[in-house]
Amino acid sequence: MAWLIALRVGNLCVWRSRSTQTSRRLTEAALAGGLFGFLQGLLFAVIAPSMGPIQADELTRTIILILIMIFVGTLSGAGLSFFTAYLNEQRRYYSVEYRNLGRAGVKVSAIGIGCNQFGGKVDATGTQAASLR
Repeated sequence: MAWLIALRVGNLCVWRSRSTQTSRRLTEAALAGGLFGFLQGLLFAVIAPSMGPIQADELTRTIILILIMIFVGTLSGAGLSFFTAYLNEQRRYYSVEYRNLGRAGVKVSAIGIGCNQFGGKVDATGTQAASLR
């Protein structure tokens, strides 16, 4: 269940990020997922002692297990969040063709008809010609 939440963290980071560069959005998603995984590991460290008394001979193994959970949780959270963010970025930029608008460096979708008033200033033939381009 926790790994599914890490996938959701990657999606949310890409969708809500204000960064303009893809690499920054992916880094943000990986960091958020890593933080989420780290917090899951800490939660395990808090809950593990309450599951029952830890014997003296089990203390070392318990500490090692907690450290492994924190480490693996951090890496898996970061990896899963990065992966889903990467897939969303691929879908975002490769499903629609973008072109530069003038010299300003602003990218706009190639599937745009513009602000032409169909039927007003352009007759039916002109409207059809513009929409079939």
